[in-house]
Amino acid sequence: MSLMNWIKNSAVILITCICICPSLRAAEECDKALPEYEAILKSGLKSGALYYNIANCYLEKGQVGKAILNYKRAMYFIPRDSAVRINYGYALSRMRQRDVIAKSPYFITLLNGAFNFFSLKETVLTFFICYFLAVALIIMKKFAKKNRFSLGGLSILFVMAMIVIAIPLSNKIKEAEKEAIIISGTTDARMQPASDAPSIFPLYEGMKVYVIKSNEGWCKIKRPDNKTGWIAAKDLSMVTGPSTQF
Repeated sequence: MSLMNWIKNSAVILITCICICPSLRAAEECDKALPEYEAILKSGLKSGALYYNIANCYLEKGQVGKAILNYKRAMYFIPRDSAVRINYGYALSRMRQRDVIAKSPYFITLLNGAFNFFSLKETVLTFFICYFLAVALIIMKKFAKKNRFSLGGLSILFVMAMIVIAIPLSNKIKEAEKEAIIISGTTDARMQPASDAPSIFPLYEGMKVYVIKSNEGWCKIKRPDNKTGWIAAKDLSMVTGPSTQF
């Protein structure tokens, strides 16, 4: 995309989401607002503000699953926006049942939580900055006549930073590829991709799952606690679907 097109698209998003959207976002206008927002998405223009407004409309309409879905999409663009995070937390509080929490070591949980305030692109950029600095310092150490010990220590420091960043980075990549949100009221995960197959466990609106594979209108999903089952594809929506490529 050229610079002029980028500026034009950004201007359209800014005008629509900041000037027009607040009046449309009122509760009684949500049915009118949503088609306007969806039309913007179909035109190829995407932003955190746009997904935030869509999420607010669904929250006003009581569709918690679609609200959570779009707040998460908004956070891919503006992960540190306080309004998005506050409303996202409120939407989570309205779930019938909260997500199953995966058991992870405290250090990994803390690290993933810290990097929730950074987008995938920012995390990738930080990783590669550490990588190139480590390589540069190793090369400098090889040819330096002085301060070789200091250069070696700094290179080790950046290598350690890469290892630490790789943990939340791998989690973000997994979520970008496989994360989905349950958008139906309640659905059952089944042993096989068939409506008459035995039920394994229920899933409620707003819950997070990971899509392993798809098969003729069915998706094999995995909960955060690694339990798996099949659900109808219509009962979930990918966080990074075709209209939300970042």
